[in-house]
Amino acid sequence: MSVVRSDWEASIERYIRSKYPALRIETNNRRIIPSRNTRSSYFELDIFVPELCLGIEVNGETYHDRRKYEDDSAHGTVRSDEMYKENYCRSVGIQLLHVWSSESAESIQRRIDDAIQQRLADPGVEEWCPPGRNALLAFIGDLLARYGVPAFLVLFFFIIPACAAINSRIEANKQAELRQIEWRQNEAAAKLQHEENERVREQEQQLWEYEKHYGMWLIDEDYVVQLYNLAVDRGALRNKANRSFLRREVNKWIEEIQAYPLGDVPESCESQHRQMLSRAFKLKARLK
Repeated sequence: MSVVRSDWEASIERYIRSKYPALRIETNNRRIIPSRNTRSSYFELDIFVPELCLGIEVNGETYHDRRKYEDDSAHGTVRSDEMYKENYCRSVGIQLLHVWSSESAESIQRRIDDAIQQRLADPGVEEWCPPGRNALLAFIGDLLARYGVPAFLVLFFFIIPACAAINSRIEANKQAELRQIEWRQNEAAAKLQHEENERVREQEQQLWEYEKHYGMWLIDEDYVVQLYNLAVDRGALRNKANRSFLRREVNKWIEEIQAYPLGDVPESCESQHRQMLSRAFKLKARLK
């Protein structure tokens, strides 16, 4: 499969090769980090220095969410692929450095230099081997040194079966880890879906309750408006008793509207709620 690399990523690789020509640099490694989903078997490690157990992820922020990664770092979560890669690399003895496209070239070069110099100065850093490989090689070497077993016997009767068993175990562990990650993702997705369903249900209930009251207020509005128009037509508003009666009816209408908690008014209904109150107060003002 061909790999498409950005000019920016290639420039970082060229910088490392030119400044540290003695180091062996691998790019686009797909043999170390198992994928956390079923779309592919392994994640890509952009730049890898095996003898320093140092990986470098070159993250363009168009496709990589830096904010989600930093939120993972702050809260100890693993929502982002970047944090998943970092945690997995740490578990197999690899230090993973993330650089971001929003950083300046000087900042990126300085961080890479610091990481490489720190790993070079650490006497405990050895060239990376897949988990379990070092123990196997050490055992075989000890066997040969102690008993002088012919190499072909070791190859056919021990190394091949042992490597097959170890690879099978490693693959089984990876699959188990992937299943665990998938289970956690499904659980989190189910929780989010449940919360979303509850939120939608509450909104629908809130809207139903409001519309029920709003329908009653419309009936009240129609009633007082008809009374007002009838009084105007017959000239009955000149009578104080009639105006007083109409004011009481309008006040009851207003009190019913204002008794409804504003916090329970659905966001989509706020405008019509304000408009009804405005109409009620305007009618009340005419009756002074």
